[in-house]
Amino acid sequence: IMKASAVINSYKNGNRDFSGQKLRGKNFAGQNLSGANFSNCDIRGANFKGATLIGANFTGATAGLQKPWMIGLLLVAFLFIGLSSFFSAIAGGLVVYIFDISSVENQVIGWTSLLIFLILSIVSYFRGLGRGLGAVALALPFVLAGALVLALVGVLSGGGAGVVTVAAALVGA
Repeated sequence: IMKASAVINSYKNGNRDFSGQKLRGKNFAGQNLSGANFSNCDIRGANFKGATLIGANFTGATAGLQKPWMIGLLLVAFLFIGLSSFFSAIAGGLVVYIFDISSVENQVIGWTSLLIFLILSIVSYFRGLGRGLGAVALALPFVLAGALVLALVGVLSGGGAGVVTVAAALVGA
C-alpha cells in the first residue's frame, strides 16, 4: 500500500510503473500523472479530479466506491424509498376520497389531491424533478395561505371537521 505522496514523489523521480498497487482512497487531485501505469491497481475511492492522465494505463484497475461509502449510499437510498412509499400511501389515501359519494367535502379533498399530484407529475416530467420540486416550493406559501383561509372560514361558519380536513389535505398535498 503506497501513500499518495509516495506515488507523486516516485513519479517525479521518473518511475511511471505503479501496477498492482493498492491506492484505495488516495488523493491525486490536480497532479500530473501522464504516462503512468496503474494497471491492475485498486483505485476504489481514489480522487483523480483535475489530474492530467494523458497516456495513463488503467487496464484491469478496480475502480468504484469504497464499501463504507457504498453502504452509506444504500442506506440513504432505502430511507428515500421508505419515505416515498409512506407519502405515496398517504397520497393514495387522499385520492381515494374521490369515490366517497356520501360526502362532497371528501370528494373535494380527493380531486384537489389528484390535481396537485398530476400537476407535480407533469412539471417533473417536462422540466425535471428539480424544477418540479421548485414549483412545489413556489406554490407552498399559496397552498398554506389557502388552507389557512379554508380552516378559518370553516371554523367560523361552524362547518367543523370537513372543512378543516380539506385544509389539512391542501397542506399535506
